[in-house]
Parts: sequence; structure tokens; C-alpha cells
Amino acid sequence: GAQAVLLSPTQILAEQHYRNLKELADKAGLDVILVTSASKKKETLSPVSSGKARLIVGTHSLLSGKVEFKDPELLVIDEEHKFGVSQRERIHQQYGEIDTISMSATPIPRSLAVALYGNDTQVLDIKDKPAGRKDVITYYDDGKKVVGFVKKVLSEGHQVYAVSAVLSGRG
Repeated sequence: GAQAVLLSPTQILAEQHYRNLKELADKAGLDVILVTSASKKKETLSPVSSGKARLIVGTHSLLSGKVEFKDPELLVIDEEHKFGVSQRERIHQQYGEIDTISMSATPIPRSLAVALYGNDTQVLDIKDKPAGRKDVITYYDDGKKVVGFVKKVLSEGHQVYAVSAVLSGRG
């Protein structure tokens, strides 16, 4: 009967988590709710405070003070490095000890310090990519071919992340 909270750094990521969890939750007969800055209406938050919503997915909005949980027992923080220490501790301060899973694609000093020095932290490495994840391909271009290449890749339905840098010989 307790609640599980998934804290995500962006609305897009929160929506992705929500869609995936909703599919599973519906099969299990559990209510899941999405809380973002766009959804902080009283009717959205009521199932959270009443405990009807057992799975709560949201962004920084969950830390706003306007959201009250009934009985949170699990806190999952995705991309924990996107949240400040005080932000992540806010839920613990308000509700006491809650089992917490912090996820990060890259180990950071704070995570390593906690793992080394306390809080019964257990570090788990996931070494496999999610099913269906394609390899990232990186190309270097001197600026002469990039526009044509980007158009070609996009026309094939793929994504492109382009970074432009101007390098000078001064040091």
C-alpha cells in the first residue's frame, strides 16, 4: 500500500518513464500518475496525497513543497547528478528514511563517496545497453560536408546531434 516515486530531471524523460510504467501498472491494477510543472493541478495532486496513486513519476515539481505524499517508501532518482544534494534530501527530510535508488550514466564523486563511506549504499553496474538501443556514431567534419550529411541522416529518419566548435591555435 506504500508509494514509489520516480524523480526525473526533464519533462521528456519523466513522460517516457510514465508511459513505460503505466503499461506495466495497468496490467498490475496500480495507479500511476505524472507530475510535472504542466500538471500541478489540485485534481492531479489529490491521488498522490490520498495514496490512491501508488506510483508517482515526476520532475523537480515533486520537490516543490506543493506535492504531499501519503506513504512514500521507495524513491528512484534518475540522473541523480542533475539534482542538488539539498533537492534530493528534501523528500528524506520530510518523510524520514525512504529506500532510495540513485541512477547515473556516469559515476560522479558524490556517488563514489556515498558508496565508500556510508548509508548502506550498494553500487550496481548495468553494462548492457537497453534492448534496441543503437550505437552512437561520431564523425568529425571541417564544416564543408556537415550540412549535406545532416540532411541525409534526417531524411533517413535518424537523429543527429551536431556540435560546432571554433578552435584557435592560441594556448
